[in-house]
Amino acid sequence: MMIEIQPLQWAAFGGVLCAIGMLKDWSVIRALGIGAMVTGAASWGLRHDGPIFQLIMWVGFSFLSWKGGRRRELMEVSRRLGSKRYGVGLIGRIAEVSQAIENGKGKVRIGDQEWDARGPDAALGTQVKITGQIEGIVKVKPYEPMKPETSG
Repeated sequence: MMIEIQPLQWAAFGGVLCAIGMLKDWSVIRALGIGAMVTGAASWGLRHDGPIFQLIMWVGFSFLSWKGGRRRELMEVSRRLGSKRYGVGLIGRIAEVSQAIENGKGKVRIGDQEWDARGPDAALGTQVKITGQIEGIVKVKPYEPMKPETSG
């Protein structure tokens, strides 16, 4: 026999889950907490729902909250990079080596942000061109500015 959980109990349960999720930065736990709080509000409004219906609402609202949070995170990354697709806005840009690239690993500065970089060895302050990006790490190659042709 299932026991029906009261709306305030859902809200309290959701609040505890959200607090735990925020302390540890666990998005799934936060989503479960938000789902529980919304379930409490919906249960209070509907009044005649049973425990199975509450469980279904909790799972559904938690899933929607988690998907919404993931979408927001991806949009934030895209906004930060100035592109609608993750990392595409960086390709072709010129960066400055902020930590020497040695054995293929280093850091570059793009605007006001520093990125992990992979590519040929380069000294501090060298300009490099971004050729690709994988999971927050940019691929670089030495930048060679075009020299004007001299006729003569």
